[in-house]
Amino acid sequence: MTSRSPFQKRLPRELIQEIFSHLHPKYVLQYSRLCCWIHNCLRDPRFPFLNLSKFPQTTHDFDRLYFQWPKSYQIVYARTKQESLRRLQNVVGEGGTLQLATDPYTCHWVLLWSEAVPLSPTINLWTQLTHLQLQNPRFLGSIPETLGTMTNLLSLSLTGFTILAPFPVFVCNLKNLKSLSLPKCSLTGAIPPEIGDLGHLTILNLANNLMAGKLPESVSQCRALKHVDLHRNRFYGPVAPLLSLTHLNHLDVSTNRFSGEISGEIGRMRWLEVLQIQSNRFSGPWPAEIEQCTGLLQIYWKGSRVEEDIPSTIARNSRIFSALEADMYSTDEVNY
Repeated sequence: MTSRSPFQKRLPRELIQEIFSHLHPKYVLQYSRLCCWIHNCLRDPRFPFLNLSKFPQTTHDFDRLYFQWPKSYQIVYARTKQESLRRLQNVVGEGGTLQLATDPYTCHWVLLWSEAVPLSPTINLWTQLTHLQLQNPRFLGSIPETLGTMTNLLSLSLTGFTILAPFPVFVCNLKNLKSLSLPKCSLTGAIPPEIGDLGHLTILNLANNLMAGKLPESVSQCRALKHVDLHRNRFYGPVAPLLSLTHLNHLDVSTNRFSGEISGEIGRMRWLEVLQIQSNRFSGPWPAEIEQCTGLLQIYWKGSRVEEDIPSTIARNSRIFSALEADMYSTDEVNY
């Protein structure tokens, strides 16, 4: 069909849109290449609503298509479905299968996809979203700043995004955030002081990145933190800001360049169960106050350069002592 075909001249815009709106949204936009007139009809901002309204919202294939659609479709789909959407999960890998949640108020985006899928700036259209989990080992790009406006988010997990940029400071605008997980994202630079604004944060995972610098004092303001994982980065300096987090039950700072002594403030961490400090540059002996960590189950400290004089109370604790004797440490050393 050419751009001057009799077909396109005889049919008005509304009729062409009505005809094509019955085609599945996955394929309909392919027909915009038939001719200029059809292209204009299908790219009309009103057409996505007409097209999507012909298909039930339970068709979760749309979830998978979201990141591939043009902005006009993303806007319409987000506005029509977000009232019932509370959780979005998108796992990117090999294949093409979808796994759906049974809870009608919960939508898991489990997308197995072999190509790099960009995170669209229109993600902030999901204003009611509370949980966002994306795993994409092939993605190369940046996190859109619009994500920092999604103030209802309680959990944000991005794994495997090759970002090659500093920690996205705009994430610290998400004041309701309880879980922040950005492992294996090739993040660079230091943890920004704004991290202290996340007062409800209970989980912080920045493991396996390229981050460096000293820990900001403001991290001690995240008093609700229970799980901190910073292993396999290039952080240096003291870990004192973390030792004031009395609700921590899991602390992993292994395979970094932290230095100085482990201060007696660690004795305030009564809930601590797992402590991993191996492969660092610490100095001095274990503080006697570590005996006050009565809930401590495991200590991993091989290659930490802490003097190996374990306080007597800790040595008598069979749960910890057995872990030490079993050599349950990482053998990874810091690259100097």
